Amino acid sequence: MGKNKKKQSRKAREDKELLKNLSMLARTGATLSESAEALGLTDKQLKDLFKKRRVLRTWREARLSLILHVRTALAKSAGEGKLPAI
Repeated sequence: MGKNKKKQSRKAREDKELLKNLSMLARTGATLSESAEALGLTDKQLKDLFKKRRVLRTWREARLSLILHVRTALAKSAGEGKLPAI
């Protein structure tokens, strides 16, 4: 494998790892600043990454998953008469 191929392969692995970690952070409800810090980035670097469609889509899908999970849990709790959950 040539140097160029190795470089591309490493970059692809790093990108995949970044997306995985970003998705996990988004699903925890971490803020952008918290996420940037956890990823070893500045806020600006993370915001610049969001210019890439795939990165933004990953964040939004994970956030939507979190929101749906919370709303489902609240609705279930309310249906069971657990009003303090609301």
